[in-house]
Amino acid sequence: MTKKDLKLFSKIPELRTERLILRRIRASDTDDIFAYSRDPEVSKYLLWSPHPDKAYTKSYFSIIDKKYKSSEFYDWGIEYRGRMIGTCGFTCFDVYNNKGEVGFVLNRDFWGAGIATEALERIIEFGFRELRLHRLEARVMVGNSASRAVLEKCGFIKEGVLREAVFAHGEYKDVLVLGVTERDYKKG
Repeated sequence: MTKKDLKLFSKIPELRTERLILRRIRASDTDDIFAYSRDPEVSKYLLWSPHPDKAYTKSYFSIIDKKYKSSEFYDWGIEYRGRMIGTCGFTCFDVYNNKGEVGFVLNRDFWGAGIATEALERIIEFGFRELRLHRLEARVMVGNSASRAVLEKCGFIKEGVLREAVFAHGEYKDVLVLGVTERDYKKG
């Protein structure tokens, strides 16, 4: 992977699975994004707090749009049955070490339906096949057993715990690090 490869995110390609369309997030998704971003249960294990109102969500979209255009945003909107119900993608890349970090968030109404797993599997495939990454990582706050289960279903292996690694929601939290290599992916 090279920095040149990241340019494709300025026109993020649409990806499909059996039930999902993974696509660029659009301004027309504001209501759907607000529907899950305002939920404290959704953001409980994330670094951001619930969105207070639609105006906040709309301003958030403006930031995303600029980052897409400059190839600095690597998330897809998860569309299910015509509705944007979450995001899945890469939080960052380490070009020198040929690795990326993945993340996802999903509207609580769709938890437990295998949607996060389906979306993440497609992102993993894209990472290893299209971007030719060697390794993918994920960081999950300790206690977020649902996200950990999704990652483990997708082949990620627990590698360790970073003690008090992030400050979120007013306190320091431990973070679990999981990883999967291209070799692991090809074996699976």
